[in-house]
Amino acid sequence: MKNICFTMKISKILNSSGSRYVVVGAVAYLIDFSSFVVTFKLGLSEIGANIVGKVNGGIFGFFAHRHFTFKVKHGLKINQAIRYFAILAVYAPFSSLVLKLVMYIIHYSILAKFISDVICIILSYLLTKYIVFMKKHQNIH
Repeated sequence: MKNICFTMKISKILNSSGSRYVVVGAVAYLIDFSSFVVTFKLGLSEIGANIVGKVNGGIFGFFAHRHFTFKVKHGLKINQAIRYFAILAVYAPFSSLVLKLVMYIIHYSILAKFISDVICIILSYLLTKYIVFMKKHQNIH
């Protein structure tokens, strides 16, 4: 009986939008961080490489969050895309500002990128959940 209860709890955790957000977010972050490292090593500035990473991770993130994380089947995809990329248009420069501030303390660009991204993850989750993929009864479109 304990095994069944434990299995049900684990299943509930894995099926929550928060858990799916972490999985999709990890893949999107891998795309973001890899894009940052490659473009930075190719000579782009830290800020430029950060923007490239955010855009690449963001494109993947929109489709994966819509279909997997939040399992959205309602609303117009174009309206959700506009909200998502509007947030990304604010989030990418904001994360670049955080990166710049962290670089004043930590002078190793790749570590500074990682730390600044950790700082921004909670904000990203909240904006995505409550503004982009809001529940149907909250949807204004």
